[in-house]
Amino acid sequence: NMDRPRRHFIQGHVHFPDIEDGAAQKAFVEFVVDTDGSITRVKSKGRAPKEFGIAAETVVKGMPKWKPAVRKGERVACILVLPIDFRTK
Repeated sequence: NMDRPRRHFIQGHVHFPDIEDGAAQKAFVEFVVDTDGSITRVKSKGRAPKEFGIAAETVVKGMPKWKPAVRKGERVACILVLPIDFRTK
């Protein structure tokens, strides 16, 4: 489950693609949280139309730093996949 501040960031910064088929879509974004918490290697995955993947990548790239993963007391890079829902209200 995504925490509230991240969910609010996405809701406030994601842009719904301007395409004819405005049906609800879900884009998956794979990225790395580096040892300093920065987000790198952002790439959309899944079957959503390209425009939704690009919009999802853009919002993830703009997110503030995350807390890095810790393994055996050491900060480590971690690969995550984040689902982003696109729905009209």
